[in-house]
Amino acid sequence: MSDLPASSFLVEVSPGAGIDGELIEGDVLVADEKRITEYGDLVLACDEYDEMRAYRSHRIGGYLRLVPMGGGHAVPASALDCVGVVVRRARNPANDFEPEEIADTTLADAFAPWFSVSTWNTSSPADARRFHECCHDYMQSSGGQVRAGAFVETLRKAISQRCGGSWDDYCERALQSRAQCAEAICAYLHDTHQITR
Repeated sequence: MSDLPASSFLVEVSPGAGIDGELIEGDVLVADEKRITEYGDLVLACDEYDEMRAYRSHRIGGYLRLVPMGGGHAVPASALDCVGVVVRRARNPANDFEPEEIADTTLADAFAPWFSVSTWNTSSPADARRFHECCHDYMQSSGGQVRAGAFVETLRKAISQRCGGSWDDYCERALQSRAQCAEAICAYLHDTHQITR
């Protein structure tokens, strides 16, 4: 913890979060109150009842919207009192009832901003940028390694479900290529110590 700035603080996820999802009861979050919110960040903000809640940030045009982690409607970031951006997460192993499923859900959720766009399997600069942002944000928040094989299996399932079960060779080749890219990006960020976790 000595590498964290003085602006960091700890938050424990309350029992109301349940045990199903990216954040579960008992998780400990490390947030930085001075970090500027960017696309894909996990953000802690106080709602209209002054209760701290977790949100995922999404950029729409020039504005950030915050989507509640527990479900609900997105709200403009300016409408809430943002208190910090999560830079690390820790989970008590006793809470990890389904570690593989939780990891898969986290990976699929992290890359949803990329594959939710119909042109995800093209080589357009906008799609490449979305993919790179998802890679960076996922690795910064999870700190885990990305393996191409596991990436393909998890994302193939998530993308095909989104597309109503349709999948073809073109999609498979595009996903395989992106998986290799994600693995290389992860290795580079780890080797150059650019991952904060």
